[in-house]
Amino acid sequence: MNKVLMLKEQIYNFVQRTGPIIPIKVAKHFKSDTIFISAILSELITGKKLKLTKAKIGSSPLYYAPGQEPKLANILKPYLKQIFQTALEFLEERKVLRDQDCEPAIRASLRELKDFAKPLTIQVEGNQELFWQYYTLNNEETKSLINEILERVYKKEEPKPEVKEEPEVETPKPKEEIKEEQEQINQEIKQEFQQPEPVEEPEEFEEPEEEIKEEEQPEEPEEQEEEQPEEEIIEETEEKSLLKKEEKETLLIQDQPKQREKDFEKTIISFLNKKEINILEKQTIKKNRELNFVVKVPSNMGDLMYFVKAKNKKKINEGELLLAFTEGQNLKLPTIYVTNAETTKKAIVYKEKNMKGLLYKKIKF
Repeated sequence: MNKVLMLKEQIYNFVQRTGPIIPIKVAKHFKSDTIFISAILSELITGKKLKLTKAKIGSSPLYYAPGQEPKLANILKPYLKQIFQTALEFLEERKVLRDQDCEPAIRASLRELKDFAKPLTIQVEGNQELFWQYYTLNNEETKSLINEILERVYKKEEPKPEVKEEPEVETPKPKEEIKEEQEQINQEIKQEFQQPEPVEEPEEFEEPEEEIKEEEQPEEPEEQEEEQPEEEIIEETEEKSLLKKEEKETLLIQDQPKQREKDFEKTIISFLNKKEINILEKQTIKKNRELNFVVKVPSNMGDLMYFVKAKNKKKINEGELLLAFTEGQNLKLPTIYVTNAETTKKAIVYKEKNMKGLLYKKIKF
C-alpha cells in the first residue's frame, strides 16, 4: 500500500480519537512537517471524512470528525471575542432565537458564529421570519420552540360574538284610546281651516342695479416642453445598447454548456502523448479530479521513469505540491505535477527551496 495513503488513514484515525484538533498537534504526533500534514488534512476534508471550523485558534482552524460537534463550543469559546461569547451563551441558553427579537449587537454576532448558529428562514402569513438554531439542537426540538415563539408573536384575539339587539315590540293600544286620539287630531285640523291667518302683502321695493363686472381671467401660460439636449439622449441610447450587449453576453455565458468532466483525463493523456511520454500505469484517485501515472520519458540518455500527479483544481498551495513530491519519493521516482490551477507565490518559493527536482507544468483543460 502507498505510504501516503497509509499515513492519510492513520491521521484520520488519530483525529477520530483526539479531535477536534489543530494541525500542529497532528504534525507533532507524527513527527512531520505542518504543511505536509495540513495538505493531508485538506484531502480528508475534500473526501468529506473530516470537517473544518470557521472559528480559529490563533491562525489555525480545528479539524474534527463527524460526531465531535458538541466539543467545539467548550474548546473555541475562550478564543472568541467578548461580544461573540455573549451571543453564544445567549443562544446556548435559549436554544432558538428570533432574529427580530435580538439586540443589534447580538444579531450581528450570530451571523459570524457560523460554527454554532444555524440560520432558518420561515414564511409566516406572508412575512419572512429568520430564526437561529443552536448547532447541537435536533430538528424536532427546534420545530416545537419555533412554534411556541410564533404563537406568542402571531397570537390573535378571538372575535367576540356579536350581540344583536332585538327590536322592541310595541304593545297594541286599546281601541278606546285610539278613538280619542283620532278625534283630537280631527278637531285640530278643523280649527286650522276655520281661522286662516291674514296674509300680509309684501312691500314693493326697488332692486339696486349691480354692476356685473366680468372677472378677467389671467391667461394661462402655454407649457413649454423642456427639450432634452441631444448629448443626453445619445448617452441614454448608448447606455441602453451597452446594457443589452451585457445581457446578451451573460445569456451566452449561461447558455454555454460546462466542459465535460471526461475531458480532464483525455486532456492529460493527450498532453503526455504529444510529449512522446509512454504511460506505464494509471491510477484514478478521484474521478475527473485527480490522477496518478507512472511514465517513461524519452531522453538522450535513454528512457527515464517519472511519477506524474495530475489535478483538476482552481488553486494549488505548497502543501499539495509537497504531498505529490512525497508520493514520488515513496516510489523512488522524480515527480511531474500537471494541473490547470494557479499556484501561489508562497508555493513557488517553497518548491524552489525544498522540492528540487519537482517539475511543474500548467496546461489548459
